[in-house]
Amino acid sequence: MNIFDYLRSIYKKTKIDFNGNLGDSIVISRYLSYDENNLKELKPLLKYLFYIDPIHYYYLLFFNISKKYMPYIRPFKKQKGRKEDMIMNKLKEYFKWRERDMEVNNIILKDLVKKERKKLKIFFGIK
Repeated sequence: MNIFDYLRSIYKKTKIDFNGNLGDSIVISRYLSYDENNLKELKPLLKYLFYIDPIHYYYLLFFNISKKYMPYIRPFKKQKGRKEDMIMNKLKEYFKWRERDMEVNNIILKDLVKKERKKLKIFFGIK
């Protein structure tokens, strides 16, 4: 079963076999919290999330969330990782800097890398 099927059954009060786990219950609660009308009903139920079985928590949600139309729920998007520059990583390792040090010296290092890219690649052994 899909998380959205569980949400649809909670909103439309249709029968469905819940065979999820604790992670599914957390995600369902997260999605239900996007609808501001559910917050009053959802807040008291959250304290039971880790103490009862996921099937019983699902039944709590099923009986306490009022029947209505399911709002548009945007799916989670994976965060795009920033593209790491190999030369910048090697400079960070070479000088034994942390992220904060890199942020402070970022402008100077970018200018250096622009001017001396070939020499730095040879120095660090990057192809």
